[in-house]
Amino acid sequence: MRALNEGDATLLKTLLREDAVYMNDSGGYRPAASRPVSGAERIIRLLIGLARRYQQPEGSVSAMPALVNGSDALLVYVHRSLVQMWTISTDGVHITAVYVVSNPEKLARLA
Repeated sequence: MRALNEGDATLLKTLLREDAVYMNDSGGYRPAASRPVSGAERIIRLLIGLARRYQQPEGSVSAMPALVNGSDALLVYVHRSLVQMWTISTDGVHITAVYVVSNPEKLARLA
């Protein structure tokens, strides 16, 4: 999250495996990539671009670790409203996949 907030592409590059995949389930309710995004460089461009585009006033965005369906997750809040849940897969060293749920119907079960 720090790398995203700071727009640090170099740090993100060290975290992601070259063939990593990003998927977002918005259910059509919120803007999201319509297909999986493959490759570290493409994911980095997407995430940094989204972070810049949707940058909120300082203090309005927070993230909280959680356990969801037996997996570690990160719950992202904007103005104290749950807007996304992130989970990741790793190979033990690098992130291999980023899964984002921003579908409000699915998030309602977590709120």
